[in-house]
Amino acid sequence: MELTSQEKQRVVNALSYRKPKVSASKAAFKARLYKEEGKGKPNRDGFSYLDTKNHLTVGVGHKFEKGDRAVFQKLFGKSVDYDAVRRGKVPLNDQQMEKLLNYDVDRKVATSKRLFPKFDKYNPELQGAILDGVYRGDLSGSPKTRRLMNEGKWEAAAKEYLNHEGYRESKKKKSGIYKRMNRNAAIIKKGN
Repeated sequence: MELTSQEKQRVVNALSYRKPKVSASKAAFKARLYKEEGKGKPNRDGFSYLDTKNHLTVGVGHKFEKGDRAVFQKLFGKSVDYDAVRRGKVPLNDQQMEKLLNYDVDRKVATSKRLFPKFDKYNPELQGAILDGVYRGDLSGSPKTRRLMNEGKWEAAAKEYLNHEGYRESKKKKSGIYKRMNRNAAIIKKGN
């Protein structure tokens, strides 16, 4: 199977992985993710599962993507059978989930800084909301919300952030995502 240029870049990035400087408390953000994402389905910690959008996921909300084989190789060497984890035959243990989460959070911090050039100047609460939105894909997939935030139009940005299919769908199904997005919107509305 041929990788796209974006997938090839993801592999290159994984192989040259360096931790970015984090302004917001990484520990606090990870604790929030553990609470909201969990470690998988109940009584199945570390096993792969389908998330609410039917994306194959493992650990603390890590969505499997093309190029992940190289990521797993870089992070775990031969200690993890990528195919067996992906098929749900074996779980990641707590240390492996933590290592994968650290990798994911570091990537999302780097993405947040790229999408929000003033990220390091924002207060920790706003940084946490941005990281959460980027981690879930709510902000990385919403150019209008990002533009409004980068222009300092916080109230309009918060409103636009909730103008999202995933938000409406979650509210209709009464899943937890809309509550998470409401919390992020309230923080965005306050601005920096």
